[in-house]
Amino acid sequence: MNLSYGNKSYIGWTEAELLSAGIPQEAIDAAHRAGMKAPADKFRRALLADGLLDDMNAWVESDSTSDMRVEWEYGAIVYRNSALIQSAGVGLSLSDTDMDNLFIAALAL
Repeated sequence: MNLSYGNKSYIGWTEAELLSAGIPQEAIDAAHRAGMKAPADKFRRALLADGLLDDMNAWVESDSTSDMRVEWEYGAIVYRNSALIQSAGVGLSLSDTDMDNLFIAALAL
């Protein structure tokens, strides 16, 4: 994992090594989350499997920006830290862990 924390960069460190160096779990989770992405079709299938695809589509239509709608409708990759996913998580009342699990499920398809 690659992580910058404070004035240092940690390149190629394992999570256990980062924790033993005193890096907070929240910083490690944020670094991991920043690299998460999934093909759009697989992300939609993960939403479908969790019964959330209709909710996501409805949220995009009603509560997202025009840029987010274009990203959702035409993007080939869904990025975990995108404004679309961050806003959708809030709009759908999904926790960071819920969203992380959707990406993990998508990548397992």
